[in-house]
Amino acid sequence: MVAKLRGIPLISLDNIHMITQTKIDYPKNHLAEMLKAKSVIKTYVINPKVHILTSFFYPRIKPRKNAVIYPPIIREDILKLEPKEGKHVIVYQTSKESVKLVRKLKALKDEQFIVYGFNKNKIDGNLTYKEFNEDEFYDDLASAKAVITNGGFTFISEAIHLKKPIYSVPAIGNFEQTLNGFYVQKLGYGEYHEIMSAKRVATFLKRLPKYQKRAFDKIPYYNKKYSEIGVYPEDIETLKDIEKQIIGFSKRLKVSGAELIRINDKGLWDIKSEDDIVPLAYDEHEDTDILGNYTRFSKCKAEVLEAIVNLYLKKQIVFE
Repeated sequence: MVAKLRGIPLISLDNIHMITQTKIDYPKNHLAEMLKAKSVIKTYVINPKVHILTSFFYPRIKPRKNAVIYPPIIREDILKLEPKEGKHVIVYQTSKESVKLVRKLKALKDEQFIVYGFNKNKIDGNLTYKEFNEDEFYDDLASAKAVITNGGFTFISEAIHLKKPIYSVPAIGNFEQTLNGFYVQKLGYGEYHEIMSAKRVATFLKRLPKYQKRAFDKIPYYNKKYSEIGVYPEDIETLKDIEKQIIGFSKRLKVSGAELIRINDKGLWDIKSEDDIVPLAYDEHEDTDILGNYTRFSKCKAEVLEAIVNLYLKKQIVFE
């Protein structure tokens, strides 16, 4: 506003203008929040000459927009950290509403959680609350096996840089956080959920090898770690592996082909009850029609469908 009043050219440097300047993908049930966010952004930042956007995802810039996208700006202290493979999970939440959500993690007694954001030092079962201390926080983050956070851009960007799988629960009504969480899942860096569920967190933690595979494909650190023990991405999941999973699963439960694709994508082969299929395999506000449409965009649909056909031809599964 001041730049406009004084006639000074304005250059915008931020992440939030990804919403107005690029062709973002986002959960369609958040359309109203997206439109509200756009209007607020345009009110506060008026007609910049250039948009310099920082982002960990790279959608196309809209036509006739004078904008460029650069990777996130990572703090020097984070750049100096070397990722390690620890046994704890970092929980970084900053809102008072998150207290009850974090307590749900006490149900996962075999997991250890280090919790930041509540300004206290306290041990509550498997939850270790810590006041923020920069050096200690960096050490805990570098050695975490995963992180649980909202949808804040800075922390998510730093977690991605350190190759930490991410469980994102964006703040309700904050579209920017929803967008970040959505792209965490879309790009394979972790998962995006609208609620904190101990069962879903447990499932997420079982899928860490999947996200580490993603890191292997993109990050030299994990490439070196896997190579040292002679394990490669193609060893992790072959067609025969999928066939074995489908056979074991079909002996317990009846599901559709679309559900099998989603179950494979999310690594949910250990589901034991039909009552768990919808809350775990379906995302918020999804029904069977939406899930069927989703399978068109699954990267692994061809492998799953080929496995289903092979098993059917060998008479190892039947269609009803």
